[in-house]
Amino acid sequence: MKFVIYMIIGAGLSACSSYEIASYSTERIVMSSASPHNVKIDSLTAPYRRELELEMNKVIGSADQNMTVERPNSLMGQWTTDVLLAYGKDSLIPSEDKDLPAIALLNTGGLRATFPGGTITVGDIYKVMPFDNQVVALKLSVEKLAEISAYIQTTGGEPIAGFKVIKGQLILDSQNKESGYFWVITTDFLANGGDKMYFFQSAVEKRTTRKLMRDLLLQEVTAKQVIKMRLEERVQL
Repeated sequence: MKFVIYMIIGAGLSACSSYEIASYSTERIVMSSASPHNVKIDSLTAPYRRELELEMNKVIGSADQNMTVERPNSLMGQWTTDVLLAYGKDSLIPSEDKDLPAIALLNTGGLRATFPGGTITVGDIYKVMPFDNQVVALKLSVEKLAEISAYIQTTGGEPIAGFKVIKGQLILDSQNKESGYFWVITTDFLANGGDKMYFFQSAVEKRTTRKLMRDLLLQEVTAKQVIKMRLEERVQL
Protein backbone atom coordinates (compact mmCIF):
# COMPACT_ATOMS: atom_id res chain seq x y z
CA MET A 1 0.00 0.00 0.00
CA LYS A 2 1.37 3.41 -0.98
CA PHE A 3 0.56 6.85 0.34
CA VAL A 4 1.39 10.14 -1.33
CA ILE A 5 2.07 13.21 0.78
CA TYR A 6 2.29 16.62 -0.80
CA MET A 7 4.31 19.13 1.20
CA ILE A 8 3.69 22.80 0.50
CA ILE A 9 6.44 25.13 1.59
CA GLY A 10 5.61 28.80 1.48
CA ALA A 11 7.45 32.05 2.06
CA GLY A 12 5.29 34.91 3.26
CA LEU A 13 5.26 38.40 4.61
CA SER A 14 3.61 38.83 7.99
CA ALA A 15 2.30 41.99 9.57
CA CYS A 16 0.31 42.05 12.80
CA SER A 17 -2.73 39.75 12.39
CA SER A 18 -2.56 39.12 8.62
CA TYR A 19 -0.11 37.72 6.11
CA GLU A 20 0.30 37.27 2.38
CA ILE A 21 1.98 34.32 0.68
CA ALA A 22 4.65 35.62 -1.67
CA SER A 23 5.73 32.27 -3.08
CA TYR A 24 5.42 28.53 -2.53
CA SER A 25 6.90 25.24 -3.67
CA THR A 26 5.70 21.64 -3.46
CA GLU A 27 7.43 18.32 -2.91
CA ARG A 28 5.92 14.90 -3.66
CA ILE A 29 6.85 12.16 -1.17
CA VAL A 30 5.73 8.60 -1.94
CA MET A 31 5.32 6.38 1.14
CA SER A 32 4.54 2.67 1.39
CA SER A 33 4.51 -0.05 4.05
CA ALA A 34 8.17 -0.63 3.18
CA SER A 35 9.09 2.97 4.00
CA PRO A 36 11.25 3.34 7.14
CA HIS A 37 9.73 4.97 10.19
CA ASN A 38 10.33 8.66 10.50
CA VAL A 39 11.60 9.15 14.04
CA LYS A 40 10.90 12.87 13.99
CA ILE A 41 7.26 12.40 12.93
CA ASP A 42 6.80 9.59 15.47
CA SER A 43 8.12 11.82 18.25
CA LEU A 44 5.74 14.61 17.26
CA THR A 45 2.63 12.40 17.12
CA ALA A 46 3.40 10.15 20.11
CA PRO A 47 2.00 12.50 22.82
CA TYR A 48 -1.27 12.96 20.91
CA ARG A 49 -1.52 9.23 20.24
CA ARG A 50 -1.08 8.44 23.93
CA GLU A 51 -3.64 11.07 24.91
CA LEU A 52 -6.14 9.65 22.41
CA GLU A 53 -5.57 6.09 23.65
CA LEU A 54 -6.14 7.19 27.24
CA GLU A 55 -9.42 8.89 26.30
CA MET A 56 -10.68 5.95 24.21
CA ASN A 57 -9.83 3.44 26.96
CA LYS A 58 -11.65 5.40 29.66
CA VAL A 59 -14.32 3.22 31.32
CA ILE A 60 -17.67 5.05 31.51
CA GLY A 61 -20.03 2.22 32.48
CA SER A 62 -20.93 -1.39 31.86
CA ALA A 63 -23.49 -3.70 30.24
CA ASP A 64 -25.04 -6.57 32.17
CA GLN A 65 -24.86 -8.81 29.08
CA ASN A 66 -23.63 -9.00 25.50
CA MET A 67 -25.57 -6.48 23.39
CA THR A 68 -25.58 -7.59 19.77
CA VAL A 69 -26.74 -6.07 16.48
CA GLU A 70 -29.16 -8.38 14.68
CA ARG A 71 -32.35 -8.52 12.65
CA PRO A 72 -35.26 -8.42 13.26
CA ASN A 73 -34.64 -7.50 16.93
CA SER A 74 -31.52 -6.89 18.98
CA LEU A 75 -30.51 -5.46 22.32
CA MET A 76 -28.23 -2.86 20.73
CA GLY A 77 -30.95 -1.71 18.35
CA GLN A 78 -33.50 -1.59 21.15
CA TRP A 79 -31.21 0.38 23.47
CA THR A 80 -30.11 2.97 20.93
CA THR A 81 -33.65 3.72 19.74
CA ASP A 82 -34.96 3.88 23.33
CA VAL A 83 -32.29 6.48 24.13
CA LEU A 84 -33.06 8.36 20.93
CA LEU A 85 -36.81 8.43 21.53
CA ALA A 86 -36.46 9.62 25.13
CA TYR A 87 -34.20 12.49 24.02
CA GLY A 88 -36.54 13.47 21.21
CA LYS A 89 -39.59 13.57 23.47
CA ASP A 90 -37.79 15.68 26.06
CA SER A 91 -35.86 18.05 23.82
CA LEU A 92 -37.14 18.17 20.24
CA ILE A 93 -40.89 17.76 19.95
CA PRO A 94 -42.61 21.15 20.44
CA SER A 95 -44.91 21.56 23.43
CA GLU A 96 -48.02 21.89 21.25
CA ASP A 97 -47.30 18.44 19.76
CA LYS A 98 -46.48 16.56 22.95
CA ASP A 99 -49.70 14.55 22.62
CA LEU A 100 -48.87 13.31 19.14
CA PRO A 101 -47.45 9.79 18.73
CA ALA A 102 -43.64 9.69 18.73
CA ILE A 103 -41.39 6.92 17.46
CA ALA A 104 -37.68 6.36 16.82
CA LEU A 105 -36.18 4.60 13.82
CA LEU A 106 -32.57 3.79 12.95
CA ASN A 107 -30.94 1.47 10.44
CA THR A 108 -29.28 -1.77 11.45
CA GLY A 109 -26.30 -1.04 9.20
CA GLY A 110 -25.58 2.17 11.08
CA LEU A 111 -24.77 0.27 14.29
CA ARG A 112 -21.24 -0.95 13.63
CA ALA A 113 -20.34 -2.91 16.78
CA THR A 114 -21.66 -4.71 19.85
CA PHE A 115 -21.15 -4.30 23.58
CA PRO A 116 -19.63 -7.35 25.21
CA GLY A 117 -20.96 -7.96 28.69
CA GLY A 118 -18.86 -5.99 31.15
CA THR A 119 -17.15 -2.62 30.98
CA ILE A 120 -17.97 -0.03 28.34
CA THR A 121 -15.30 2.44 27.27
CA VAL A 122 -15.46 5.66 25.27
CA GLY A 123 -13.88 3.72 22.42
CA ASP A 124 -16.69 1.16 22.51
CA ILE A 125 -19.22 3.92 21.84
CA TYR A 126 -17.15 5.18 18.91
CA LYS A 127 -17.08 1.65 17.49
CA VAL A 128 -20.88 1.39 17.68
CA MET A 129 -21.46 4.86 16.19
CA PRO A 130 -18.32 6.00 14.30
CA PHE A 131 -20.18 8.53 12.17
CA ASP A 132 -20.95 12.15 13.08
CA ASN A 133 -24.68 11.63 12.56
CA GLN A 134 -26.85 14.31 14.16
CA VAL A 135 -30.22 13.78 15.81
CA VAL A 136 -33.24 14.99 13.83
CA ALA A 137 -36.99 15.13 14.55
CA LEU A 138 -39.48 14.86 11.68
CA LYS A 139 -43.23 15.43 11.65
CA LEU A 140 -45.00 13.15 9.19
CA SER A 141 -48.53 12.35 8.08
CA VAL A 142 -49.90 9.09 9.51
CA GLU A 143 -50.18 7.88 5.91
CA LYS A 144 -46.40 7.33 6.02
CA LEU A 145 -46.77 4.66 8.72
CA ALA A 146 -47.70 2.13 6.05
CA GLU A 147 -44.51 2.92 4.13
CA ILE A 148 -42.40 2.56 7.26
CA SER A 149 -44.03 -0.79 8.03
CA ALA A 150 -43.44 -2.02 4.46
CA TYR A 151 -39.82 -0.88 4.58
CA ILE A 152 -39.14 -2.75 7.83
CA GLN A 153 -40.69 -5.91 6.44
CA THR A 154 -38.62 -5.63 3.27
CA THR A 155 -35.31 -5.19 5.11
CA GLY A 156 -36.05 -7.91 7.66
CA GLY A 157 -36.17 -5.57 10.64
CA GLU A 158 -34.65 -2.30 11.83
CA PRO A 159 -34.02 -0.75 15.28
CA ILE A 160 -37.31 0.82 16.43
CA ALA A 161 -38.91 2.31 19.53
CA GLY A 162 -42.40 3.62 20.23
CA PHE A 163 -44.11 1.09 17.97
CA LYS A 164 -44.18 -2.52 16.83
CA VAL A 165 -44.55 -4.22 13.46
CA ILE A 166 -46.52 -7.43 13.92
CA LYS A 167 -47.14 -9.54 10.82
CA GLY A 168 -47.22 -6.51 8.58
CA GLN A 169 -49.29 -4.32 10.90
CA LEU A 170 -47.70 -1.25 12.50
CA ILE A 171 -48.94 -0.74 16.07
CA LEU A 172 -48.15 2.53 17.85
CA ASP A 173 -47.41 2.51 21.58
CA SER A 174 -49.08 5.92 21.89
CA GLN A 175 -52.65 6.11 23.15
CA ASN A 176 -53.37 9.05 20.84
CA LYS A 177 -53.80 7.08 17.61
CA GLU A 178 -56.43 9.26 15.95
CA SER A 179 -54.10 12.14 15.18
CA GLY A 180 -53.27 12.91 11.57
CA TYR A 181 -49.56 13.32 12.32
CA PHE A 182 -46.73 11.73 14.27
CA TRP A 183 -43.09 12.51 15.07
CA VAL A 184 -40.06 10.40 14.20
CA ILE A 185 -36.71 10.80 15.93
CA THR A 186 -33.84 9.65 13.73
CA THR A 187 -30.49 10.84 12.31
CA ASP A 188 -29.76 13.42 9.64
CA PHE A 189 -28.38 10.71 7.34
CA LEU A 190 -31.66 8.79 7.35
CA ALA A 191 -33.79 11.96 7.37
CA ASN A 192 -32.18 12.89 4.05
CA GLY A 193 -33.19 9.57 2.48
CA GLY A 194 -30.16 7.51 3.48
CA ASP A 195 -30.50 3.72 3.30
CA LYS A 196 -33.49 4.28 1.00
CA MET A 197 -35.70 5.72 3.75
CA TYR A 198 -37.27 8.06 1.21
CA PHE A 199 -40.50 8.40 3.21
CA PHE A 200 -38.69 10.82 5.53
CA GLN A 201 -38.40 13.34 2.71
CA SER A 202 -42.16 13.94 2.93
CA ALA A 203 -41.88 15.52 6.40
CA VAL A 204 -44.13 18.52 6.97
CA GLU A 205 -41.78 19.81 9.66
CA LYS A 206 -38.13 19.14 10.42
CA ARG A 207 -36.20 19.99 13.58
CA THR A 208 -32.45 19.69 13.28
CA THR A 209 -29.89 19.74 16.05
CA ARG A 210 -26.14 19.68 16.45
CA LYS A 211 -26.52 16.79 18.87
CA LEU A 212 -24.48 13.82 17.71
CA MET A 213 -26.07 10.41 18.14
CA ARG A 214 -22.72 9.20 19.46
CA ASP A 215 -22.65 11.88 22.17
CA LEU A 216 -26.17 10.91 23.17
CA LEU A 217 -25.03 7.33 23.77
CA LEU A 218 -21.93 8.48 25.64
CA GLN A 219 -24.07 10.58 27.97
CA GLU A 220 -26.54 7.75 28.52
CA VAL A 221 -23.90 5.24 29.59
CA THR A 222 -22.16 7.80 31.79
CA ALA A 223 -25.43 8.73 33.49
CA LYS A 224 -26.85 5.21 33.93
CA GLN A 225 -23.51 3.47 34.62
CA VAL A 226 -25.04 0.03 34.09
CA ILE A 227 -27.03 -0.76 30.92
CA LYS A 228 -29.69 -3.37 31.62
CA MET A 229 -31.86 -4.53 28.73
CA ARG A 230 -34.31 -7.33 28.09
CA LEU A 231 -35.04 -8.20 24.49
CA GLU A 232 -38.50 -7.37 23.16
CA GLU A 233 -40.04 -8.69 19.95
CA ARG A 234 -40.80 -5.31 18.47
CA VAL A 235 -40.66 -6.72 14.95
CA GLN A 236 -42.43 -9.98 14.15
CA LEU A 237 -42.27 -10.77 10.45
